Amino acid sequence: PAARGDTDTMQNHIQQLEFNPQLQELYRMISKNIQDVMAKSKFTH
Repeated sequence: PAARGDTDTMQNHIQQLEFNPQLQELYRMISKNIQDVMAKSKFTH
């Protein structure tokens, strides 16, 4: 979902991880990294 910018799905996933705030933060960090990489690749192609 991060690569295609599907924020609704990402929010759903984060809600499903409410039982573990550390996993929520990890998911957010990885998703942001994916989005950053995708944004950079759009500028280089």
